[in-house]
Amino acid sequence: MRRTRPFIPLSIATAVGLALLGCSASGSGEDGVFETGVEPVPLDIEAPTYAVATPRGLTVRAGQHQRFVPNAVDAAWLPNGTALVRRDGVRLYDPATGRLAGTAIAAHELPSRAVTRITTWGDGITAYDLSGRKVATYDLPGISSDEASEDTDPTKVRDYHGAIPTIDGATFVRWTSGISWADWDEEQYDYGVLRIEGDEREEVLVNERIIGLYLSADGAALLALRNRKTDPCGGCNVTQEIVELDPETGQIAGRYGMPDAYTKNWDVDAIDKVGDRVAVRFHEPVWEDEDDPSPTDAQRGTWVYDGDGWTMVKGSDTELTWWQGPDDRIVARVDDSEPTTEDGFDLFWVHGDRETPIEGELDLFKRRTSRYGAVAGQLLRPE
Repeated sequence: MRRTRPFIPLSIATAVGLALLGCSASGSGEDGVFETGVEPVPLDIEAPTYAVATPRGLTVRAGQHQRFVPNAVDAAWLPNGTALVRRDGVRLYDPATGRLAGTAIAAHELPSRAVTRITTWGDGITAYDLSGRKVATYDLPGISSDEASEDTDPTKVRDYHGAIPTIDGATFVRWTSGISWADWDEEQYDYGVLRIEGDEREEVLVNERIIGLYLSADGAALLALRNRKTDPCGGCNVTQEIVELDPETGQIAGRYGMPDAYTKNWDVDAIDKVGDRVAVRFHEPVWEDEDDPSPTDAQRGTWVYDGDGWTMVKGSDTELTWWQGPDDRIVARVDDSEPTTEDGFDLFWVHGDRETPIEGELDLFKRRTSRYGAVAGQLLRPE
């Protein structure tokens, strides 16, 4: 199966219930599962809810409402069933009416996963509520390396990057600080996470090897990907681990390790949490032909950590699942026969024991145009 990037929908892959589906190959973490005390946001999703890519735009469906958005290139879902669509900027889209909001959200890319707020990059950080109304702007300490010069104090050169999750009123963003890449010196390089709440700014997890932040689909947990020993490095192949952050302090509150089967060649596609279960989906780039510069992506399954260890969901190395209710899910089954311009999956809506094929792609590359769909839902079946 070919993919040029991992999935970026609201959530991904997993199981009906571990006891029903059957499991294999357990591993272990270091701690029990942390309880944040943050109330999960109900996902108001009418099955089937998805956006799929076509050569001319996106087909967007929510329940019985299906519409085509011409020239749209990307989409993401909010927990209230509204879509964010990127076409001439990022706009809110109501599938029931087919209306794109007249005013675009100030962003050139889709925001990171949004549950209680839509948070975007600009000169600083801008936050919107789920109706698209601007509710806050945050200045960020330091300056971008793009503005640095030879006379700039190296300790003031700072970059911000990655996802901008908001949980329980606090917003988190990763930063690196040091001299410009042209004059790189590891001794003047620091990194960490900035925790923002109201007027407060606090640097947390300084030099703690955090390389990615992941908000759960219900907004009740903030997880992170962490290099086990090595400082963040572009393109390096190192062993990683899953941790959970305390939203109140920004510190590591749960250490979950990785499955026993995990190797440093596995890549994390997504991390999620439902109730007291953490789930991670992996793939591994595999070069079947040494003369072919493009690898295929071998699915390594969806693994669930429940405090007693890691367990792989049976069949998740060939089928990905998005849950949209206890009886409804969207599944993507690996199809290696698809052209390289398509995503390598066949999509289906499964309601009880009835399956309905879905026409379209999650990723589509055609005529120098890239389009990306998205599926709403939770990584794990609702409890």
